[in-house]
Amino acid sequence: MREAVGGNPVADLGQPLKTRLVSFARSHTARAAAALTWIVSTLNQHEVSYQVVGGLAALAYGGTRPLHDIDLYAPLSGRPGLLAELRPFTVWGPEHFQDAAWDLVFMKIDFDGIRIEIGDSVLHPRYFNAYQHRWVDQRVDYDRSRRRIVLGVPVDVMPLADLLDYKRGLARPVDRQDIAELSGPTVAKPAAEG
Repeated sequence: MREAVGGNPVADLGQPLKTRLVSFARSHTARAAAALTWIVSTLNQHEVSYQVVGGLAALAYGGTRPLHDIDLYAPLSGRPGLLAELRPFTVWGPEHFQDAAWDLVFMKIDFDGIRIEIGDSVLHPRYFNAYQHRWVDQRVDYDRSRRRIVLGVPVDVMPLADLLDYKRGLARPVDRQDIAELSGPTVAKPAAEG
């Protein structure tokens, strides 16, 4: 891989496919670690609590699924200084969004090609529980967060039991994969606690 304008990797097609894929994976992981470091330090600088959820939280507890994006909750409402600092990287929101699975206010950020999605925990986020066939409040208790080291970064993560309940309710294929991995022997080998 070589760097292109904007820091995005460009494949060197003269390299074997396996070499290109390994190089891309390293590049993606390094960019994800940089994005995570940046968002956590920005939230900490503004003294804003946060809780990592989704695939990154699964990774923190030993999941192996490739990281798609960085999902977290934070109290965004009433934080104009934080929102102003995030604005140059914001590609959407914070705005209300509702579909068949989600009903929440959130924002999308792009940091060097890594998507970060922050749900506003103040404005009563909900998800549709596929097994109970009803909307469920996504309660975020920052005091119960677990400190884990993920991608080399100490972060506050949703407690494992809450994460598993959340993923059982969503019941998407990625959630079922995470549940299988986190409920089995890989749980004994989670990412380090900080």
